[in-house]
Amino acid sequence: MKIKLLAIFILLSTVQVLLPCQAPLQCESFDLQIQAGVSPITWTARQAFSVLNCVGFTDPIVNIFKMPNFRALFGIPFIVGAQVGYAYSTNMRVYGECNYSQANQKNNTLFTSTNPLIIPAQNVHLSFKKYRLVDAYIGWRYYFDRICDDISLFLGGKVGLVHHFSTQLTSLVVSAQGVPATDLLPASPTVHLFNANTAISGGFNIGIDWGFCDCWSFVVTGEVVANCGPKSNSNIVLAVISPFTASHVLLGPIQTELRFPVTAGIRYTF
Repeated sequence: MKIKLLAIFILLSTVQVLLPCQAPLQCESFDLQIQAGVSPITWTARQAFSVLNCVGFTDPIVNIFKMPNFRALFGIPFIVGAQVGYAYSTNMRVYGECNYSQANQKNNTLFTSTNPLIIPAQNVHLSFKKYRLVDAYIGWRYYFDRICDDISLFLGGKVGLVHHFSTQLTSLVVSAQGVPATDLLPASPTVHLFNANTAISGGFNIGIDWGFCDCWSFVVTGEVVANCGPKSNSNIVLAVISPFTASHVLLGPIQTELRFPVTAGIRYTF
């Protein structure tokens, strides 16, 4: 009997050590969080980069190449943001969040026509300004009990809106072997590669909340966020009709934008 009681005691002691030992949140408390990191982006279901009214083609709309993916045009965006949260239990929290993201143009944005009917093949070089967006969400997170009084894992989701700012196209240069490069863009008015648009956005997140004192936590979060892509400018009027002998550039839509924010932040509970 004594051996059985000793075995039960050892088992319970082991379970107590291994299991989480503290509630992760202070019930009915508010908090403020600031965060920063990177937010890689990919575009899916990209359509064609085309020109209109090419001489010598039966179809007036000629596809030059498929619209490049985000990473071919821009660097990795940075993201900064803030949250205001409320813990309505020791494990569940709702929050409001807003973020700003920005990416710079890559240095080499040179693309070659893939249409075999375009002979010789044309090189298209795009120059544009920064890619920028803001988003705002209402979210919910579940925090698992803290391990060793400090670390809590959490899972959550959020839904809201994203606003893409317009992206100004400053130059569109076309060249071919033996042919001088030609800038096809007019000097004015301002031409946009993407027009401004607002879309519904939502995603899921997972992370770690490390409480390093009574009111402060260090938070690392990874997310997957989806929304409609930026609004492509479907009618860019050209100032010069050589060497494509084209009057317009037509950009097909980008149907889905996937973002993968990874941030580190500080959360203060009061």
